[in-house]
Amino acid sequence: MAKAVAAAANIARYQAVFRSGRGDGWLGPDVKEAMKALAAKGAKGFVMCELLSVTADVESYQEIKEECQAVARELDVEFAVAEFLGDSFDTVLSITELIKSRL
Repeated sequence: MAKAVAAAANIARYQAVFRSGRGDGWLGPDVKEAMKALAAKGAKGFVMCELLSVTADVESYQEIKEECQAVARELDVEFAVAEFLGDSFDTVLSITELIKSRL
């Protein structure tokens, strides 16, 4: 999915990372650790696009919009967040059309 989003946005360099990487056995790489590693290699900014949470929860907002923003400030790099799927008007329209087609 990350590859498709990057292609649609005409972004050549991207990395799929995971949030909430707490403890052994969790999906990785952790988003904040990846930001630090990429900044150390010269990355000047990051755009976050939460792809797996259809409905953003408090944890999503906390980690992506607050914790990752804090890491970006600490690293002195640019930071932007794409809207969450559940916040997207396009998502609302798509769900509306899906419901209409089933009525």
